[in-house]
Amino acid sequence: MGARPPAGLDQSDRQRPQVQPGREASRVHITSQELSDAVRIVISDNGIGFDMKYHDRIFGLFNRLVRQEDFEGTGAGLAIVKKVVEKLRGRIWAESKPGSGAKFFVELPKGRTAGTGK
Repeated sequence: MGARPPAGLDQSDRQRPQVQPGREASRVHITSQELSDAVRIVISDNGIGFDMKYHDRIFGLFNRLVRQEDFEGTGAGLAIVKKVVEKLRGRIWAESKPGSGAKFFVELPKGRTAGTGK
């Protein structure tokens, strides 16, 4: 039996998001703030944003607000993040408006975390 090629994920056939004409390149900005009983992390972007009437839906598993053809992804990322944040006894929420990017807020309590007893 001969040597096998190294395992890896070939993504050469995946569509890559393109910068749309008249639209600036994507930017993500991350800040943190220490509160009295928690740490707040804010992740903001200059993306397409979303209507706040969908603010709960974006954290659902496999929920997408845009077509797969327009933006890659599975719709699982925010649902996974929400589960992790909740397991750590934190909270997550988002603020946005169409065409103006989005802000995601994560607050994690100081001190004890889930499952550690510390």
